[in-house]
Amino acid sequence: MRPPASESDVLALAERALAHAGPHAQATAVWERRSRTAPQPYSDDTLTVEIVAVDGGVGRVSTDAVDEAGLRAAGDAARELAAQGAEPAAGALPEPAAGRRHEGWDPAVLALDPIRVAGELQDRAGDSRVAWHAGAARTAVVSTSGVRASEQRSFVSLRISQEHDGRTITDETAAVGPGRLEVDRVLERLAGLSVDDAPSPVPDGAPPVVLGPVAVAVVLDLLRPHFGALAATGASAIAGHLGRRIVASCIALSESPRFPGTLPRSFDAEGVPRQPLPLIQDGVAHRVVRDSASPHGPSTGHATVALACAPVPQHLVLVGGGASDEEELMRPLDRGLHIPAIDPAGHRALGATLIEGGRRGAPLRDFHLEIDPLAVLAGAQALTMRQQLVPGDDFSARTIGASVCPALRAAGGIRVRG
Repeated sequence: MRPPASESDVLALAERALAHAGPHAQATAVWERRSRTAPQPYSDDTLTVEIVAVDGGVGRVSTDAVDEAGLRAAGDAARELAAQGAEPAAGALPEPAAGRRHEGWDPAVLALDPIRVAGELQDRAGDSRVAWHAGAARTAVVSTSGVRASEQRSFVSLRISQEHDGRTITDETAAVGPGRLEVDRVLERLAGLSVDDAPSPVPDGAPPVVLGPVAVAVVLDLLRPHFGALAATGASAIAGHLGRRIVASCIALSESPRFPGTLPRSFDAEGVPRQPLPLIQDGVAHRVVRDSASPHGPSTGHATVALACAPVPQHLVLVGGGASDEEELMRPLDRGLHIPAIDPAGHRALGATLIEGGRRGAPLRDFHLEIDPLAVLAGAQALTMRQQLVPGDDFSARTIGASVCPALRAAGGIRVRG
């Protein structure tokens, strides 16, 4: 494997690409390493360039041919697509703005051996299924409007799962580097969810629920578009409600790309600095995120695609409450459901149990559910003090997001479908 490209290397590569892109263009260069342990240990490095040219329309071309001939061919192709109007232009190339560095890079990720990691984790996890990913990326964005931004990011993520008799218990976490990955805590949480009793039938309806942090993260994922791209098009569930209470007063949700417990990020796909924003404060809808193509205001640094209206808040932080743990959240409930995790698509509850007499009761097989994310937060009654970093369902260090969230108790918002 070749030595990784440095941050200055990718910045120079982006500048070389921009020289072939025409008078109105952006070039992005990315060196990236992706590693995993399953289904088999694997690691791979890539070095790529994307050129976005503007000439009436937008033309996008990506290439891994990063010599002068390859960059020239990519630039020519992007300009031709733009002139043909292959994609309507949305917004304009943003002007340069100063950003801030972050602490989201750990060089130890570069020394990780997936084969060795796989063996060590499996020894600790026993018969459980282990999914480990690690990534490192160095990204540079330059444009003819004067943007010149670069950053390096890394992450390590871990999901451990056990399946028995139609019931899946799972937990996950992530960190900037391997030394901060809380493997023991994940195993401890799994041990607390494991029960020997046979699963009980799943009750239909919309009972009160206690959601673990992994389940809360899925609820927040369903809300992301409503504070981003859907808000830009007017199709958001919060459209017309900014400045009004939309959820319970105990909910404070922010977009915090430099929060100490997240996977931080400095700038977006257009090289615009990422801004921290309060999305909900004391239950009141406050802000939405924007990119350069969004209406109703300047970019907040949340473009996921250059010159396309596709802003997304990728670093959500839900403020915790006063409960010490999920057991305390259960105590006021005579009957309800404890759902520690939900599959990333938001369709199945994993590892759930009944709540009976304020305590965790009989285990339940995994079941289908429907989630109304705003209704969950509107019915929120209490949250734990401790938050957990839950990574997004993305294994690229360039783009991975995360949620930092506590467990919570809600009066409704989740309907069981059996």
